Amino acid sequence: MNWKNFFLKFLRNVVVSVVLCAGVLGLLGYIFGGTEGFINMAYFGTTLGLLGGFSFGIGMIFQAKFWGGESNYKILPEWTWFIKKSDDDQKHDY
Repeated sequence: MNWKNFFLKFLRNVVVSVVLCAGVLGLLGYIFGGTEGFINMAYFGTTLGLLGGFSFGIGMIFQAKFWGGESNYKILPEWTWFIKKSDDDQKHDY
């Protein structure tokens, strides 16, 4: 697993979930309660976005570990279409 790419995607997902949750819930709070409703729901949306982003990131770790196994794709053969075949199957005498 490429950890640099994983952490970048993990942080991206956390930021996107926080922005979306805070924006949507803030908008609903503004519609129902004005400025005070916007502030309260934006805080609540930030909290939900952080929880959702971190739980989604943990789910990505477990999914990557599962599909990274040698024979786990044999459990679900209909999902083998995305497994990249290695180009280094040939032995070279360099």
